[in-house]
Amino acid sequence: MLEYISFTFISTSILFFFLLKSRPANKNPYPGSYPVIGNINSFLRNFHRFHDWVTEMLHRTPSASVQVNSLLNISTGVCTSNPDNIQHMLTSPNVFSYIKGSRFHAVLHDLLGDGIFNADGQIWAVQRKIASNEFSTRSLKLFVSEVVDSEISENLLPFLSEAEEENRGFDLQQVLNKFAFRSICRVGFGVDPELFVQDLDFMKAFDYAVETCFSRFTSPVPLFWKLKRFLNLGSERRFKESVNTINDFSQSLN
Repeated sequence: MLEYISFTFISTSILFFFLLKSRPANKNPYPGSYPVIGNINSFLRNFHRFHDWVTEMLHRTPSASVQVNSLLNISTGVCTSNPDNIQHMLTSPNVFSYIKGSRFHAVLHDLLGDGIFNADGQIWAVQRKIASNEFSTRSLKLFVSEVVDSEISENLLPFLSEAEEENRGFDLQQVLNKFAFRSICRVGFGVDPELFVQDLDFMKAFDYAVETCFSRFTSPVPLFWKLKRFLNLGSERRFKESVNTINDFSQSLN
């Protein structure tokens, strides 16, 4: 029994030493990746400043790209802010080699379904072709330009000017969210959101849905949020309600 305990202690000590000290040779050391646990150590230490952390890593790496490794290396991904990389992925003859993957699809499917932002392969290609044809038309480009210009001149700028005159503070993110929401409603649905009383509920529901999707992405162990979704508990229950609110509002615009 004593020999078994000693062997277990020594093995565990070696494993922890290996995890904490050893790293694979990598010209791009951000974020710190370890065997078995992947990037979780670095992720947990910087979770409170996630966006700043990612921005710093991308800025420090020569390629403006980092590889992300999950627990046990079950899945890997690449995060890039390099325009050349993005241009290559979108125009390469091997475009189907660059997929968002099953993890991306699982996180966003409840909100985005199999739409263009969440699809891969042939489904994505078909939707991209349709969208490309639609958005290449001169009439739509002019319409989008007119909508954005009118929203800026009739709503956004007057609000900002009034706030400046009154020396009044405001939540800039909320203001820009409303600007984007109004523009999308007019471009995508051809309606003025002011006609709908429930637009505020929609905005709150959409914000919460996006926040929950982000929490899913940053969950060190995806099994946790999937279990909550299966049991319809906590944030996943509210997320489901938010998606229903989004769908009801979208249907009311048709």
